[in-house]
Amino acid sequence: MKAVIRALWLVSVLAGAMPFAAVAATKANAMPPIVKTMEEGVVPVSSDFVVGPTSFDLEVAPGQDDDVTLLVINRQGKTVNFRVTAEDFSADPRNDGTVQLFGDTAGPFPARNWLQPAATEFSLRHGERATIPVKIAVPADADVGDHYAALIIERVNENVTKDTTHVEVISRIGSLFLVRVPGTVDEEGSFLSLHPLQNVFFSYPASIALKAQNTGTVRLKPIGTLTIRNIFGSVVDSIVLHNWTLLRASEGQHVVEWHPPFALGPYSVEASMTLINGQEPSVLRSSFWILPVVPLLLFLVLLVFLAAVLRFLRSRFRVVIQRT
Repeated sequence: MKAVIRALWLVSVLAGAMPFAAVAATKANAMPPIVKTMEEGVVPVSSDFVVGPTSFDLEVAPGQDDDVTLLVINRQGKTVNFRVTAEDFSADPRNDGTVQLFGDTAGPFPARNWLQPAATEFSLRHGERATIPVKIAVPADADVGDHYAALIIERVNENVTKDTTHVEVISRIGSLFLVRVPGTVDEEGSFLSLHPLQNVFFSYPASIALKAQNTGTVRLKPIGTLTIRNIFGSVVDSIVLHNWTLLRASEGQHVVEWHPPFALGPYSVEASMTLINGQEPSVLRSSFWILPVVPLLLFLVLLVFLAAVLRFLRSRFRVVIQRT
């Protein structure tokens, strides 16, 4: 039986990574056509393709629509055919709130039928860029709150043989659409825990995880500061936490990495976090140890070396004190 591996890259909006800026298109009654242009300069062959923006954060009223532009760049060194599809997504409760796609089935907060790309199939030469207008049409009876869908750009493999024993790799990249339907919404949630991923770290960085849950009807964006203190209670570092999005009806984990120039011994960490604008900050505390193996081994080797040198000197030289 033929094995099909679907390689899907979704630059997670939960981590806030957005290398492209969202580009709004001018509204018009007719959908603008897809536009193809060559990238300036020499585009290196990297056997992949680029899709951007990685996410769109939109608010569209029932019965209204909005227009955005999606960009696709081919860097595969040859002409490639692409397919455009839409799928609902939500936060995966089994994997700390990362993106879960639903394929041909509806998600808990569906919006895939709202996405209308100007093209569902197109081809690009190497170094060519496609500018794809996308209309987001919200039905008049849409429920208030957040709705989530992803527009998937999939490379269409050509010259696939009928051999049922081969492995077919399908590359897909998704752009996330977070569409808020305005109205009376619920903003509810809480922080669940603050804990290091290990009780003792034998190397840098030290990874510290924050968990929170969203029980409302719209996404939340936690912000705050992590303060790290040494055994004497002195502040050694502060880390500002942002770019974290907690999707509707989900639990999520955000990992912060602390990269100290040097650290040794016990440390405490305090998180002062705000989940909803206007609320008092929540304070969570935890602790951990850092015992860096390499610096400690170098220090022990140095001690052994110095001890050996002193022993050698004492065996070769004698100190004689003459009294008069």
